[in-house]
Amino acid sequence: MASSWKVRLPAQTKVYVYGYTNAAHQQKVKLTLKNGTVLTFTGSGENNTPTTPPSTTFTTPADLSYSVQIDISCLNNGTWTPSNVKGAGTFLQAAGVFVVSSDDTARDGDFNDSCLVLMWYNPVAA
Repeated sequence: MASSWKVRLPAQTKVYVYGYTNAAHQQKVKLTLKNGTVLTFTGSGENNTPTTPPSTTFTTPADLSYSVQIDISCLNNGTWTPSNVKGAGTFLQAAGVFVVSSDDTARDGDFNDSCLVLMWYNPVAA
């Protein structure tokens, strides 16, 4: 099972990012941009508890093959341990949403322990 996921994003687009947890264990989600910048989201709690920070945005450059990498881990007995990660998305003509979620070391198969949502919208020129 993968512990990271790559997501390809459209060029010159503002991307909205939201993080949530559904786990007692501390969760850490690292979103690595192509230029090496790392955005980190952390937290714990049930019922879609927002991470810290709860959200952010970034704008992709004019790169038609722009992708980001998402790594998720959980704090288990004082050690950050990679979580199992899955991702899925849908893309319409002008908008998209991609969700990456994890199953931490409890390995209960729920894949809701951490969740990172990436959303974007590109208006279509008339």
